[in-house]
Amino acid sequence: RAPDQESFAHLLLDIYQSVRPALTVMDAVIGMEGNGPSAGRPKKVGYILASTDAVALDIVAQNIVGYSYTAIPTTRLAVERGLFKSPNSITLVGRPKRVPFKKAITFSAFSRFTGGIVGFVFKLMVMDPVISTERCRRCGVCVTVCPQKTIKEQRTKEKTVNEKAVKERVNKEKGRNCPVIDLSDCIHCYTCHELCPFHAIDLRGNLFMRIYHFVIKTLSRE
Repeated sequence: RAPDQESFAHLLLDIYQSVRPALTVMDAVIGMEGNGPSAGRPKKVGYILASTDAVALDIVAQNIVGYSYTAIPTTRLAVERGLFKSPNSITLVGRPKRVPFKKAITFSAFSRFTGGIVGFVFKLMVMDPVISTERCRRCGVCVTVCPQKTIKEQRTKEKTVNEKAVKERVNKEKGRNCPVIDLSDCIHCYTCHELCPFHAIDLRGNLFMRIYHFVIKTLSRE
């Protein structure tokens, strides 16, 4: 697990630099706006994109949905590392139109801090996964995919810290409760949030994050 977005972007570029695909094809018929990779909303784009240069392909796709290449770590770092000359050098066949997309809330700017500031800021902005007892269908996917095994299924006969609260979440048909996340051992990889087929795992932050989201949403309406 990469410690931040830029480290992960460098990893992807290292792989790209080693492989260098002869042709890259992107299925952009249906895209997804908002927070991904599975909790966003599908949106029609209507394109099939292809290029002999994967970085150029990404930059064109980013432009279509309203992003500058400098806003995405992989393309920005690709240019900085000399893996791609310039967006101005791209030759298009066809004229793709821009499709308005709702942008995801990201914190890439914070990832550029170093030293102790990173840890301090991370603690302020970290989002905890929280299972919605209303949307949860007790399918067990989150329990299976959690790399830390911090998500456990709770059964009615098991003793828990808050037995009364657990009993209120009993699934009468299957005789078991919503899974419980042990946040003390959670690495905040958000795999459970991404792979839950019922979108029943929300990401919730502290007061700092709630204020941040409120400000972002307010500014986006203007």
